[in-house]
Amino acid sequence: MKQSCRWFIEPRDQRTNEAVAGELPGEEVQELFCDGETIRVLECPWKLVEFFSRVPSLDFNLYARNGNGPVRKANCVIRGKGISGTHRHTAHLSKGSDLKPPQT
Repeated sequence: MKQSCRWFIEPRDQRTNEAVAGELPGEEVQELFCDGETIRVLECPWKLVEFFSRVPSLDFNLYARNGNGPVRKANCVIRGKGISGTHRHTAHLSKGSDLKPPQT
């Protein structure tokens, strides 16, 4: 059975923190472990990850978890300037992870 991928954002500045929190009202900060370090993140649906990635002034780290597996840092790459239902979006994950964004 295929497990779903969950996405987490760690804002790196106050402006990004406010922008992310504004789009995720009621979402609580979670403390997770990644590569031996504790990270403070907000869980975020892929559509918002995609949106935030297109805003150059936002500064954040992106993490992913496949099912109940380990949390891994991800480098999000959104190609193209416009959002299109047929446009392919990819996320390149560190350490050879096989996680992939949800198919739309």
